Amino acid sequence: MEPNRRPIVGAFLATMLGIGMLGGGAHAEGAKPAARAPLAPPVKVVVGTIGSASDVGFFIAADRGYFKDEGLDVHLEFLQSAAKMVPALATNDIQVASGGLNAGLVNAIDRDIPLRIVADKGTLRPGSGYQAFLVRKDLADKVKDFKDLKGLKVATSGGLRTIDAIIVRNAVERGGLTLKDVEVVDLAFPEMVTALAKGAIDVALVIEPFATTAIGQNSAVRWKSADEVAPNLQIAAVYYGPKFMSEQGEAAKRFMVAYVRAIRDYNDEMLNKKNPDAVIAVLTKFTRIKDPATYKKIVPPYIGPNAEVSAASLKTAVDEWASRNLVAKVDVAKLMDDQYLRYAWAQLGKK
Repeated sequence: MEPNRRPIVGAFLATMLGIGMLGGGAHAEGAKPAARAPLAPPVKVVVGTIGSASDVGFFIAADRGYFKDEGLDVHLEFLQSAAKMVPALATNDIQVASGGLNAGLVNAIDRDIPLRIVADKGTLRPGSGYQAFLVRKDLADKVKDFKDLKGLKVATSGGLRTIDAIIVRNAVERGGLTLKDVEVVDLAFPEMVTALAKGAIDVALVIEPFATTAIGQNSAVRWKSADEVAPNLQIAAVYYGPKFMSEQGEAAKRFMVAYVRAIRDYNDEMLNKKNPDAVIAVLTKFTRIKDPATYKKIVPPYIGPNAEVSAASLKTAVDEWASRNLVAKVDVAKLMDDQYLRYAWAQLGKK
């Protein structure tokens, strides 16, 4: 299944990512759900993705026919950031979105727009440094410790309105600094790679594969891994839109079965190293990084085999944003809905 190139969300649509051909490599068949007929006729589902390595669950499910097994006609739309997906979810231009946790999502739900966080898409498990601080190469000798961040221009995706705010705050506080001691700028991940090369920023908090790309271009060096600074923080999630849940509830459940099935393939093949080349072939097909060697160098994102959402991480994020008046204090139970995961576990078993 190829990503859809049709621009459905106007100003929200970012530069489309190129699509390559799938390389060879056998893979283990994902654990099949209990026998159920696929939905007929197939239900169309549009998924918003930024094309990061942590979107691998969508890519595997699309490539291996897991969505099709559930009777879903899934189209992938590449957008710039999770924050920009919220309006498209609210208007049903897309039914599923993915990306970093952000204040806009919390505000939308608090205003009774019934979006929901439904699954994990990336957690900073210790040792899983797929998000990292990169320092511009010409500053590498000067930025050794956290205190050396003082006065520097630090790029994050979404500025301080995303979960990245917690990681940056933790970093500066380790150096006896505050957020006022650095200049935080908002850049999309691909833009960070360019900005580092041009010397327009000093430090960037980047996810894979963009981090490895910048390092490979010799414009930056890896400084600190985000999992070191904010261990076990869930930073990315899968979101469902309101109409998808209310009007296509069966499709929403089936989507999660395919997603969890794919995530378990990912755990077996990539994280447990049983067949990483099979996952790399999928990533090079569905993202703009076409060189398998790049994916052999990256630190793969951690997404647990049950794709569970971390309520503790959501509370930490809400408290952070509320402290700066970006959101109102809300009960995190209002932000998430685990019924779709529970349905998937009922079909596939829970690990």
